[in-house]
This record gives sequence, C-alpha cells and structure tokens, in this order.
Amino acid sequence: MKSSPWVLGISASPHNGAVCLLRGDEIVVAIQEERLTRRKREGVYAAHPCRSLEYCFDYAGIRPRDLSMVVYSVPGHARSKQQDIKLNPILRVEENRIPAVRIPHHYSHAVGAFATSGFREAAILVVDGAGSPFEDLPPDERLACKWARERSVESVSLYAATDTFVTPLEKQMAPEDAWVKPRSVGMPEFNSLGGMYSAGAAQIFGDLLEAGKVMGLAPYGERALPSSDFYQLVDGGFVFKTRVPDLFPHDERWPMRTQEYKNLARSIQGALEDAIMYLAARLHEVYPSRNFCYAGGVALNSVTNERIIGESSFKGFYLMPAAEDSGAAIGAAYHGLWQLTKKNTRREMTQDAVGREYSSSIIADAISQTPGVRLRKSNDVIGDAARLLSEGRILGWFQGRSELGPRALGQRSILCDPRRADGKRTLNSRVKYREAFRPFAPVILLDEAENWLDSDGKGVESPFMLRICKFKDEKKHLVPAVVHVDGTGRVQTVTEAANGPLYKLVQRFNEQTGVPIILNTSFNVMGEPIVETPADALSSFVSTGIDYCVLEDYLVEKTHKIMFETDELPHCQRIRDAVVAAKQVTTDLAASGAGEGVRQTVENNPMLPLQSFLASYQSESMGFLSVSLTGGNLTVTMNTGVGGDNRWSSPLRYLYNNVFEVIEDPFKGYRIGFFPDPKPNIDWLAVIPGSSSAREVVFTRTPDPIGLNPEALARFTGKYEAGDKKMEISLHERGHLLVTVPGQVGIELWPRSDSEFCLRGFFGYSIQIKADETGQAVRAIVTEPGGVNLLTKTSSAAYRKKSTARRYKRVATDERRL
Repeated sequence: MKSSPWVLGISASPHNGAVCLLRGDEIVVAIQEERLTRRKREGVYAAHPCRSLEYCFDYAGIRPRDLSMVVYSVPGHARSKQQDIKLNPILRVEENRIPAVRIPHHYSHAVGAFATSGFREAAILVVDGAGSPFEDLPPDERLACKWARERSVESVSLYAATDTFVTPLEKQMAPEDAWVKPRSVGMPEFNSLGGMYSAGAAQIFGDLLEAGKVMGLAPYGERALPSSDFYQLVDGGFVFKTRVPDLFPHDERWPMRTQEYKNLARSIQGALEDAIMYLAARLHEVYPSRNFCYAGGVALNSVTNERIIGESSFKGFYLMPAAEDSGAAIGAAYHGLWQLTKKNTRREMTQDAVGREYSSSIIADAISQTPGVRLRKSNDVIGDAARLLSEGRILGWFQGRSELGPRALGQRSILCDPRRADGKRTLNSRVKYREAFRPFAPVILLDEAENWLDSDGKGVESPFMLRICKFKDEKKHLVPAVVHVDGTGRVQTVTEAANGPLYKLVQRFNEQTGVPIILNTSFNVMGEPIVETPADALSSFVSTGIDYCVLEDYLVEKTHKIMFETDELPHCQRIRDAVVAAKQVTTDLAASGAGEGVRQTVENNPMLPLQSFLASYQSESMGFLSVSLTGGNLTVTMNTGVGGDNRWSSPLRYLYNNVFEVIEDPFKGYRIGFFPDPKPNIDWLAVIPGSSSAREVVFTRTPDPIGLNPEALARFTGKYEAGDKKMEISLHERGHLLVTVPGQVGIELWPRSDSEFCLRGFFGYSIQIKADETGQAVRAIVTEPGGVNLLTKTSSAAYRKKSTARRYKRVATDERRL
C-alpha cells in the first residue's frame, strides 16, 4: 500500500452528484457536478464520465491509475447498469487495477460527518428523503431495519461511531418509490420526513426540491395542522398519513392561497421539528454519547438544528456543511481511507472551502475577456470593499476555494449592507430574482456575536450557517436586511483563522459603521448553481443588479457600455424584466380569469406576425428548441440534449402579447414567451413553468443558416467609423464574425439574415450592414438599447483572429444566467 494513498469518493446521486479526492487524510479537492455543468442539481452516475472527475484529477495532477481505491455511494438502486463503475470510461477501474467499493447512502453520510467532526466518538443521525434500498444494504445495516424489509429505502438512520467504526443502531425505511407519491392532482403523499417536506414544496411551489423555500416561508404562518395529521409513532417508527395531502386536492401554487400556504409551511416545519427532537432523544437513549453529528438533506433545516442544540441531551455538536448528497462523496472517500490505513486521524473541518484555486492570471484573463466591465484601481481592496458596502453598494465576492455544500460561506457570495431597510427587497427582486419572503444570512464576527444575538446559554458559534439565532431586541432595528420576520437570522460566525479575507472585510466594515455584520447570500440567481469560476462570477455580475465585484485582489466595476451608448441597466436585465413581467401576467390570468387589468394589458400589446417567431433557439442547459408553423398555428419542438434523444412537441395556444401556452403533455400549461427588441426582432424566448415560483429557462435564437457562409461574411469585415465612434468587424478562423470596439472584448455576431446580425448573448443589440450596388459593405447601422448609430466603412482589409484570443463560450452563456 502507498504510504499516503489517493482515495476517490463519488456521490453517484442523480440529483446532486459530487466527487471528492483525498491524499491521506486531507481533502485535496471536492466539487459538485452542478458547479461545472451549470445545471442546478446535476446528477452523477458511476458508469458515466462527468466533469467532476476531470476537474479533480486535473487539479491534483494525477491520473486514475494513481488511485489506491475508489468508493462510491448510490441513493436508489446501485445495481443498475448506469451505476456500474466498471463501465466508467474515465476511471477504467479494471484496466487500472483500482479497488472499487460501493457503500450505502446513509452510511456514507454518517462517515462523512464523523470523519470531519474531529470527535473521538459520537452518535450520528442521518435523515433525508430516500437513501439506499434494502436489497443494497450489507447484513449489519439490514439488521438495523426494524420496521420494514423488502422493497423499501432508507429514510432515517441512527449510528454509533468510534475510531474507524460506524455502526448502525436503528434504521427506519420508506416504501420503495413512494417516499413521495405523486397524485394526478394535488399534494403528493409522503412516507419519509424528507418526503413530507418535499411534498409541501411540491404543493406550494410546484417543485419537490424547493424545501428551503418552505423553511423560509414557515415563520409567516400559524401552525394550523398538528404533527398527528402528518404521522404517528407506532412502536417507535413513523407511520405517515394522507390526511394533509387530502386537504389540498388542487394544483394552485404560490402566491395563490397565500395565508393557507403560509400555515401549511409552518405546520410542516413544526411536524419536522417534533420528529427530529424525538429522533435525537431516541439516539441519545440507545447511544448516550456526549457528541452529536448530523447529516442528510434534512440536516440543512437550521431552525430544527437550533432546537437540537438547545433542547437535546448532547453537549458537543457537529452539523456537516455539505449535509445533502454532495457530502456523501466525502464519506465515501474517508471510508476508503479507513479501509486502507485502519486509522482515523480526526481531522476537523473548520472551513468549507475544498474547490480548486484560481490564479491571478486566470482571474485577470477572465476580466479582460468580459464585455462591459473594467478594473477599478485599488491599493486596498478590502478597505474599498467595506467602504462601498457602507455606501449601500451590492458586491459580488469571489475569494479562494469554492464551497462544496449548498451554503455560500464567503468564497462565492453576494454581500450587502445589513442596515439597508430596502436590502432584502432589492436583493430578492433585482439580484437574486426570487420570492420577496426569502431571508438573507448575517455574517458576524464571532467575538462580537454575543453582543448582538441571544445565545440562551448555548453559545453562538455557527461557522457553516446551519443555525438560527434571535437578535437582541435593541439590535434588530440596526440590521433590518438580515432579520427574518420572526426576529432570527441564519447566522454565520467568522474568525480570522478560518475565514481570512471575509473576516477582515467584516472587521473593516465594523470599523467604518460600528456594525460587525454583513449580509451574505450565495453568488447566483434563483435556479442556477453557485458560481465556480471567475468567468462564471463575472457573467452573473454583468447580468444582475450587483454594483461591484471583488475577485481576490481585483476590484471590478461595470462600464455600462457594450458598444457605444451608455446603458445603466445591465444588458441581460432587460430580458430578465420581460420574463418577470410575463410570469406575473400569466399568474394573473390564472388567478383572475383574465380580469380587467389583464385584458387591458393584452389589448395594449398586440401579437407580432407568426412568422416573426419561426426559428431555432438554444439554451446551454436545456438543448435546442424550434418553433414552426403547422396549419396556421405555432408548434414547439424541443430536444433537451440531456440523456440522449429526449424530444417533445406540442402545438401552442396564444395567450397574450407574444406569450403562448403549451397544450400537450408532458409540459402542458407551460408558457413560451417571445421577447422582441425595439426593431422588433425576436432573438430571445423563455420557457416559463406553470408555477409562478419555478425557474424559467431562457433560450437565444441560433444563427440563420443563410448568413453562415464565410466567403459571404468576409465582405463585411473591416473598420467602421463615425466621428469618435469606431468598431472593427473581423472574420474568426472558425468562420463567424466578431465585432470589436476600442476597450471592449470581441463579441460574436450571429446572422439574423444575410445582412443583419445580433450580438450573441446581448439583448437589444444588433448590427445591420448596408451594401452598395456591387454588394460591398459601405455602412453599418448599430442598434442598442440606448440609441442607434450609423457608421461608415473606412477599411476593407479582412483578417482572422486566432481562436486563443477570446473565450467566446463564456459570452454565449449569458442567457442561462438570467
């Protein structure tokens, strides 16, 4: 055996896959697949290649054959072909002679929590929606299943841990394929605690995976339904009821039935708290350890966590930051290490920062290749950032290695002054694009926390934002942007040793304002993963209402110019606002039966000719979509590009103002909104789910084949001028045109016709080329949201730019960040 083995852990989860690489007991690197594909909750399968594997091997500088062991964890059936790790073309475990071991899902959660806790021994609780099926459990895990046997899956597991041994004590199972059981209409049935919360998310928001929204909404409601309406305890096991689903035999989503859904959220939260407190007491009864570790998706419920800390019999607590499925990759890796070394070094995780590092040259390169931004000179980035925050500015914050778990802890964050009375509303509406009730987290200096928060003797240390604390009454009014409706905040405490630049920023902000707190939220918008790379961060920055962006030692600001005209509104925000407006009106249509206000909106916004919409559109996350005309009606056809040929087609029914409705399954009720620019041209559309709270997907028009002939395109190349306004059009070696203006990055031109082009990724920008009688270009009409400019061609010298000069792919992904 190698003295310091390389061990690879894989969370082969279809909903949130991740990979972790250990060298000895050190996490060298770990990453969620979603951060790399930019698709929220992207899965990983053991048999398939994934970007996370390549990312980890590349950063560590090793190859698969250097591994001492591969360990993988699978929620759901592990014996399917797509979870056969021997088929993985990157790992090639048999060819490379790598021992490969599969472990149960809840066990991987338990090992991950214990291995990173620093405890010598501990009791461990794992709770989620569904884990491994009974048939995939080893004998000791099967013996711990007291209430179910065949055709069931893990839902609750109690473990005892010491040294390198994690022993199952009790395990509660849910019926296989029925942890959540959808009904044709109405709230799903449920058979696990995670399923109970997911069923509530599905009923309120139309998405099983939006449990975090339910937790945020709960404090606004009253507990109208007791726990006994959700489940009962029979011989210590949970037996779930249909009484609550029976109360919601409809598919009306938030913000409809507002008070009723607030009460449902509060009732679900109360039922969960009662259940977890019972499990914590039961765990202490069967294994009365001083220490408590907690993992599984339900462990992200910070309100319940606070009750465990305040009311249970345990004294030491470790809440794993990557508590959901991504954390199973850590547990898988440590299981392999323990099998090889027979030793637990009790290496405590003090900071969730396990992604790769990005050098100054990579960051500088990303800045230089991002249209609409420029460096702002600063000799003291942290001091300037603190000052900008104190002036009410919103900052993107990119520092060090990315987090693995779902919380942004100061490496990939959006920051704001917590004193802003409008801070919560502004961030939700103009930056995060999410529901108004969603709260934001306070980041506070640990040594100041007791002065601002009521600890009730429990202490307030919360390094991973997995606890809530009440603000002192006399302090709440000072930081309204981070105080939730119930007077609490989901707190992150920071120290200089663990948090470095973030700690220094809060410290400097405190020196300037007397407030040792900053608002922290994840660096993303609703429906997309947290940013991973500098290019991701800058794409999100330029397409939202963030004012400045700090990337390590660089301070970046917006130029508000893509071509010639100043545009104070971020270029992508125009289409974003159009999408929000379309969602609101379609919600009003459903809620009011097309009342007077909606009818007036329709009448004042007539539909464009149907031929305007006919084109092919694409989204990097969802593939290609085409709109055609069949028998006088529009038809939409889509190939998602995910998982092979996954096509669907449906006629569209006109609703209003260039918005249509899908009328056939599986996406019946979805809206397709087309968004014209001022000319008007249709270069963008959005697929809008039936639920007003669900995330839409934006598509951009693909190039018109008429305009893709490189020989024909070459006649447009050259320099164009009008006074002090200059631009250059060049032919890239890949066969497409680029437009460049002084001080900006070259932007790809996509043909809209044989003489008109849109700027790829930029709404409202286009260039039309006018030719003389010989067909040679003589002038260009540049249309922007801020104005129109006519430029004369002054030079016809065509040339080609090298493919290494620009990163066009980054520009092309602006549409998926809306």
